[in-house]
Amino acid sequence: MREQKEEIKKLKDTINELKREGEIVDMKFPTDFSNELKNYRDECVMLKQEVLILKERNNGLRNVIIKSSVGFAVAADYILHF
Repeated sequence: MREQKEEIKKLKDTINELKREGEIVDMKFPTDFSNELKNYRDECVMLKQEVLILKERNNGLRNVIIKSSVGFAVAADYILHF
């Protein structure tokens, strides 16, 4: 009987240890998840900034192409009429 009580006590201690280890793992998970979420958020902000820069660059190049096309048309018209 005494041996069984000791064995039960050992098993309960083992279960308590495993529960504590599980709690530690569960406590680490939200921290890892929040760090990963923060990394994704930072990456998203950087990508948004890059998109804005590319839009500005695109608008500038489009304006240059339009102006040079108009200038070429005016120059060609001037040359053909003389």
